[in-house]
Amino acid sequence: MGVFMLRWRTFLCDLLYNQALGEVEYYTYAIEFQKTGLPLVHMGLGIKRGSQLTCGKNIDAVISAEMPDPIKEPVLFDLVKHLMIHDPCNTSTPKRCHRPDPNDPTRKRCRFFFPKHYSETTIIDEGEIQ
Repeated sequence: MGVFMLRWRTFLCDLLYNQALGEVEYYTYAIEFQKTGLPLVHMGLGIKRGSQLTCGKNIDAVISAEMPDPIKEPVLFDLVKHLMIHDPCNTSTPKRCHRPDPNDPTRKRCRFFFPKHYSETTIIDEGEIQ
């Protein structure tokens, strides 16, 4: 828990005081523990108008996600692959995420809309970040 709290406080400082995403108007968060015993943070954050990151290039300069190198860091790669990535939805193996497809009730699809298309950059479409 000590390393988690240290990283969490550093992250919160970057958001609130260093304004990594813009000037924060309000925020709320809750720390909970997963079934594995690991801590998890849910956070809501409001950025003041005129202070938000308004283009994909600016967002990509601050936020990124990368897979660990499977050769250099095989243990970390396996952990991320098995614990942090949504498995491909497959009708042969029932998943809790499956819901009837509204366009075809005989088929099921992932309620989280996986798999998602890969994109090299962040795309902002009609005010929604993808």
